Amino acid sequence: MAGELEPLRRSIFERLRRKDVDAVGLMTSVGDVHTELRDVRESVSGDSGVLTCRLEQDYTLEGKSQHVSAPTTVLFRRREERWKMALFHSIPLPDR
Repeated sequence: MAGELEPLRRSIFERLRRKDVDAVGLMTSVGDVHTELRDVRESVSGDSGVLTCRLEQDYTLEGKSQHVSAPTTVLFRRREERWKMALFHSIPLPDR
């Protein structure tokens, strides 16, 4: 079920897909980014929010196709009525 953090989550990954350099940093060797988040869960308590999910991502790195499947945690802090990402932690798992 989508919650309070859903619009921010969508915005972050849309900016990544568009290679928005101001939003996500320098991405000169990465292209064609496609991200799907599965099993998304969020919890908000006061000015803190936690989002957990499984990130499935396909992209090209220096012209070579890549795939990442990773449990992911994103921490958010609310400052002056706006949510800001405080931490993004994702650890790719090896293929089985």
